[in-house]
Amino acid sequence: MEDLLFSRYAEAMFDVAKNQDLDEICSQFKFLNEIVGNREVMNFFASFSVPKQEKFKVIDRIFSNFNPIVVSFFKLLIEKLYVRFFGKIWYRFKLLYNNFKGIEEVQVFSVVKLTEEQLQNIKESLEKKIKKTVELENLLDESLVGGLIFKYGGKTFDASLRGRLNKLKLQMAQ
Repeated sequence: MEDLLFSRYAEAMFDVAKNQDLDEICSQFKFLNEIVGNREVMNFFASFSVPKQEKFKVIDRIFSNFNPIVVSFFKLLIEKLYVRFFGKIWYRFKLLYNNFKGIEEVQVFSVVKLTEEQLQNIKESLEKKIKKTVELENLLDESLVGGLIFKYGGKTFDASLRGRLNKLKLQMAQ
């Protein structure tokens, strides 16, 4: 039930944003998600002891340079008592945005932080393969021993030494 609710709010926001400055709204939406990700900030906006009008004044002051659509949407979530779910709505909005823009977010797991040159080579290679714009995030996983693991599109591609050893172990067990 909640998933459907989050999806509907995200889709509604996305439909409105498509007819405006989609990139600006997405950027502001992302920034707002980072801010409300702070527990104290979220507690303020979700608190029943703080009057809505006071919350709205704070929003108007802090986000005065934001697109009015983003501000109105955030106020609506406060009004409907859904502000605690902003992160889930943002996540769904971002999926819609990425799909619309042809962007694939890829997590690359490695033992050590990859250099910018390595990341650029991986990015170019993946963009050719999946025919989308790739946004990479390099995450560290010391348990890999060596190699890389790629996660995107709900799939995992294991090119790590740990993965190869596990495959060899399974083959030997058969």
